[in-house]
Amino acid sequence: WMQVVAKEFNLSETAFLWPLEDDDDDDKTEEQPLKTEPKDKRSDDDADTSLFSLEPVENVKCAYNIRYFTCNGTQVDLCGHATLASAAVLFQTLAIKNSESAVEFHANKNVLHAMPMGSSSHNSTQVKMNLPKKQVTPLDEIAKLAVLSMLKAAFSHLDDDILEQAVLYVGIDEDRGDLLVEMTRDAFIKLGYTDISYSAFLEWDGYSRGVILCCQEEPPQNAGAMEKDDVHDDDDDDDESIDEVVDFLSRFFGPKAGINEDPVTGSAHCTLAPYFCTKLNKNTLVGKQLSERGGIVTCIVEEERVSIIGTAITTVRGSLSI
Repeated sequence: WMQVVAKEFNLSETAFLWPLEDDDDDDKTEEQPLKTEPKDKRSDDDADTSLFSLEPVENVKCAYNIRYFTCNGTQVDLCGHATLASAAVLFQTLAIKNSESAVEFHANKNVLHAMPMGSSSHNSTQVKMNLPKKQVTPLDEIAKLAVLSMLKAAFSHLDDDILEQAVLYVGIDEDRGDLLVEMTRDAFIKLGYTDISYSAFLEWDGYSRGVILCCQEEPPQNAGAMEKDDVHDDDDDDDESIDEVVDFLSRFFGPKAGINEDPVTGSAHCTLAPYFCTKLNKNTLVGKQLSERGGIVTCIVEEERVSIIGTAITTVRGSLSI
């Protein structure tokens, strides 16, 4: 039923969560990824609220199972912004008095942590998420040629020579889920938002989830990176509140998961942040995803994890009848 609901919502990803019980073990969670209620059965009178009970687990941390489904019903292992939204709802709803409290999410393959940053209002919450760090490995020449052919088909409005000269690096993450392609900034900006053949991203079977296109951003005094006539930018006012200089730009294409282009992809920054951490020799980075909607992602690269900071604003509340 989660797949059905995600398809009806028709968003990039929809997250589902329910309390993790003390006697759950990893094997049971893996065997029953679509578990819909805790073992302590409620009465029929309470059936409408038991499924997504927001009562916190006893102890300092609140622990929840979490699953993610895309708009075509594909289950994915991680989604940063769906985790951000889930944590924000919990912080806004639960009676968490201690600002140091954290929520622990048990996903299919990872344990994720989220902590509120500062005060949480009824509708707006800034959250720091601790996510797995993913390194990329360069592809061999044959695979790189296949990727280049795929990009030429996807962006056929660009000259082949532009793309051939633009690609600086092609790598794959350790799960072979996401492909990372670094380009020159000039070529990246010319990708545009129309005349993209999204089906072309299905051509190469060397990855399973999405294609990350990215470039290093130029210093503000040299590039005018945020000028609206240079980049199609319909961002919210979030950008105005970011004091840090943007370090890299990115876009994420995921037709294999049912998403032509994701507006903002927190999970992709688990790969982007370590890559640009090494390239720029800095642990705290700011990325700007240049989809048509766009967004800012602040990243802190740690030894084995990546912390991502974002703000979630709740716009709709309601009950779902299933």
